[in-house]
Amino acid sequence: MDCDWERVGLAISIGDKQENYQPEGSVSFTVDEVIAPFKASAGHVGAVALPYFAVFGASFQASDEDINHSAKEYINYILKHRQ
Repeated sequence: MDCDWERVGLAISIGDKQENYQPEGSVSFTVDEVIAPFKASAGHVGAVALPYFAVFGASFQASDEDINHSAKEYINYILKHRQ
C-alpha cells in the first residue's frame, strides 16, 4: 500500500510532566512507546515517522509566555522537517 505523502510527524500536547514519561515515572512508558502504533502505521503505508514534537505540562495552566515559546519551537520544528 502506498500513500501520497512520505513523512509523518506528530505534534503532541501532553498534560503531564516530561519526567513522568519514563519507565520509572507515573505513566510507566516513554513517549516513544506511547506513539509506537503511529510509527508502525506510518511504516505500514510506506511513510517515514519523523521525531515527535511535544509540549509537556499542558494541564498545569501554561502561561501565555509558555504558549508563545512552544509556538515558536513548533514553527522551528516544521521548518526543520519540511521538504
